[in-house]
Amino acid sequence: MSEVQQLTQVGRELVDMSETGQLEALEDRLTVINNDWEELSSMAEQRLTVLPKYKQKVNDFEKAVDQMNCWLEEIERETSGMRINDDQLEETEKKISVSYLLS
Repeated sequence: MSEVQQLTQVGRELVDMSETGQLEALEDRLTVINNDWEELSSMAEQRLTVLPKYKQKVNDFEKAVDQMNCWLEEIERETSGMRINDDQLEETEKKISVSYLLS
């Protein structure tokens, strides 16, 4: 049942109570509804004060991730020239072996 349907149902129940002379029950029901409304209003206000704090934390996290990505890119640029292909590795191993055998 949608919220609108629920409100309509509650409204019908309240009208029925007033027509059948159940005013005390109607007053009790209105008190409960009023209390629920105040609680909902309070929670909404609390949410509005808490959300900006979490939004700032998300922004801080995103900034830290951006900084880390920049750092990783810098490290990758610095180390990209250090890679040795298989041919260079084999040649270097041969040179070391020859140097070792000659010594």
